[in-house]
Amino acid sequence: PNGTSDTAASSAAGIPFYEKQRQHLKELIARRRAMEKKLAAVEDLIHSKETEYLESTPSGNIVVGFDNYIKGASGAAAQRRKTGPPDQNRVFSRSSVS
Repeated sequence: PNGTSDTAASSAAGIPFYEKQRQHLKELIARRRAMEKKLAAVEDLIHSKETEYLESTPSGNIVVGFDNYIKGASGAAAQRRKTGPPDQNRVFSRSSVS
């Protein structure tokens, strides 16, 4: 008989702990979602700035070198300008793990 009342008392004492942990988990999940949104916004900003840089410097830039800049724009460089920068030149956008 004593074992039954001890079990009931310990399970009743565990309910507030459970609720506290459950609330803490909800808060952590909400913080994680907020951080994921911030990360996505930063990654979008990096991608747009990177695109802006690569498109504004098709003849030569830090990624592909400055050889074409020195030689002048060729037909191939003009063609690249129209199609946009290749993904292989996206050093920063491709470095994200998310």
